[in-house]
Amino acid sequence: MNYVRSDGNRVDKTSYSFRGDHNFTENNRLFARYSFDDTPLQRAPAYGQQFKNIAPTAGPQTFTRWNTVVEDNHIFSPSLISMVRYSATRLINNRRPYSDNFDITSLGLPASLRQGMVDPLSFPAIIINGYSIAGSIPNTIVGGIIGATDLIAFGNTTQSVQGNMTKILSKHTMKFGAEYRVIAFNNLQTGDTATNFGFAPTWTQGPNANTSSAVAGLGLATFLLGIPSGAVNPAPALSLTSKYSGFFFTDTWRATSRLTVNWGLRYDFETPVTDRFNQLTNFDFQAASPLKAAGYNLRGGLTFVNNGGLARGNTNPDRNNWAPRLGVAYRLNRKTVIRAGGGLFYSTRFGIGGGAVPFGTSGFQTSTPVLTSLDGVTPVVSWSNPYPNGFNRPSGSSQGLSTLLGQGIGFTDRANVTPSSARWNFNVQRELPGKLVLEVGYAGSRGYHLAEGRNWNQLTPEYLKQGNDLRQLVPSGI
Repeated sequence: MNYVRSDGNRVDKTSYSFRGDHNFTENNRLFARYSFDDTPLQRAPAYGQQFKNIAPTAGPQTFTRWNTVVEDNHIFSPSLISMVRYSATRLINNRRPYSDNFDITSLGLPASLRQGMVDPLSFPAIIINGYSIAGSIPNTIVGGIIGATDLIAFGNTTQSVQGNMTKILSKHTMKFGAEYRVIAFNNLQTGDTATNFGFAPTWTQGPNANTSSAVAGLGLATFLLGIPSGAVNPAPALSLTSKYSGFFFTDTWRATSRLTVNWGLRYDFETPVTDRFNQLTNFDFQAASPLKAAGYNLRGGLTFVNNGGLARGNTNPDRNNWAPRLGVAYRLNRKTVIRAGGGLFYSTRFGIGGGAVPFGTSGFQTSTPVLTSLDGVTPVVSWSNPYPNGFNRPSGSSQGLSTLLGQGIGFTDRANVTPSSARWNFNVQRELPGKLVLEVGYAGSRGYHLAEGRNWNQLTPEYLKQGNDLRQLVPSGI
């Protein structure tokens, strides 16, 4: 069965910019600028406006951006000039689902489900194996067959103060300066299927319930029997701050008429990320675990910022970020120039991704999965009451190392350091007849301490040979 329809997204746009320049004297110039852009996006609901409340389509979204800058330039002498600049920029990104405030009891689901869904209270994402929906425009279809729980509430503000001076001294052109920057990021984002029900062929396949195939079981049949899997995954609201400071010195030295050398040194320091509400989580790999098992010395547990002697930042400060650079240009003859250079460059420590998960919030964010079966074969769930035992509630830091024992966790490693990369290049440029220029070059780079998400709980291959024995119920030790 196929259903096809054509529609179009609507994108409005309002943009304007103001700029003013003023010369106080012939040696002192000031300029200021303010720019604004508002671009709301109305996506076309997958099943049309009439059924938008059940559409698995991202809801209306607002992108508002503004930035401003004030800069002063001063010429002290023909060989000494300065620049001072203040700038600020802000991004506002808001999106709520089409089915916001949907009454889930109209589907026969219990009113108690609303307590676990938190925000947004919308039509849950319904996912049925074997049925899919797609759109020709990316990021339009975000839920299941019907329903979506997408919520974005971002407010990102960056303020920066910069200053530098340039001094020409004989064969040297020296430049030095500093920068101070504050990043404030208010962040609330739920998954597009944060509250979802999935219906897989697992529960209707046969004759062997443990064996799946292309012709065994049907997701729609599981749906009609009312045997769901799924979960409720609320997200915490974060108010993050990071501060950056740095300074640099460079010198361009014209050593001879043929040789020019540019060298410099930069220092970068970015503070660990903090949250106004201290909702950031780490992991102590050496702490004695509250779990006890005969014959094992179990270690490891969640720790929390601003708790148990830890600072408010989610990592330890990294103050060893010196970045040297060197470049050389040599004119071999009238038509040939050789250039080479290299340097070390530091990136941000702010994290990867836009939601709460990449920053590590376990304890302040906990999901509640549907308990479909105890043995993977026999269903024990009813769709009319998919969470008979209620919902897991975030415990914060109150349980210490016992937080979320036996459950999935996510955290930021306090040992993380500032990502960096070494880059280098070499090229030869040659003038050819006919006003042509030939250039041959090589460029390379290598990254160090790059941020990544890592799964520490991956089952090693040696245990996979146990097959169905992995389904056997064992005491958890909790």
